Amino acid sequence: MITKLPDKLAKNMKALRLARGLSQEQLAARSGVNRSTISTIENGTANPTLTAVVRLAETLGVKMEELLSTFSRGEIKLYSSDMLKQESLSQGKVFKVDLLPQSIPGLQFEQLVLRPQAGLQGIPHLRGTWEYFTCVKGKVLIHVDGEEFQIEKGAVLSFPGHKNHSYRNPTKDVSVGVSVVYLEDKA
Repeated sequence: MITKLPDKLAKNMKALRLARGLSQEQLAARSGVNRSTISTIENGTANPTLTAVVRLAETLGVKMEELLSTFSRGEIKLYSSDMLKQESLSQGKVFKVDLLPQSIPGLQFEQLVLRPQAGLQGIPHLRGTWEYFTCVKGKVLIHVDGEEFQIEKGAVLSFPGHKNHSYRNPTKDVSVGVSVVYLEDKA
């Protein structure tokens, strides 16, 4: 896997540079990284310093991880709602939709639709996992390890995913939230 890093970096950096309409010279001037280094990176023959990779990522406006990503930038695809995994929970009072049509290792994105007064017991994840929950409509009460938090539209609650947690809609209208779970890679 490590041997493919130069190829990933070469492909991603060139694609990002071109998407921003930059020449190698312009990227060099903005980042402070030699043009010859940029050329060898894009050819897949460089072994750049960490400082160079960080400078290039900052200049391109991405996180360093994106420069090393294996994510395909090839095709645009629209997924209709019936193509997403959907599940009815809590005797039909909660509806869960996976917002990622394809698995991305280490990430889970789900939409929760909670009918009035509905609740759902969360499933604790492994230690090192973090959950970020944002309310997009209504209000959601989240209990985490004995504490209660009221999440209103636009607010985000961040908590360790391994803790016991539950969700409840305290209103007389439908509430909707989005859960993003980051699964720590211990490998």
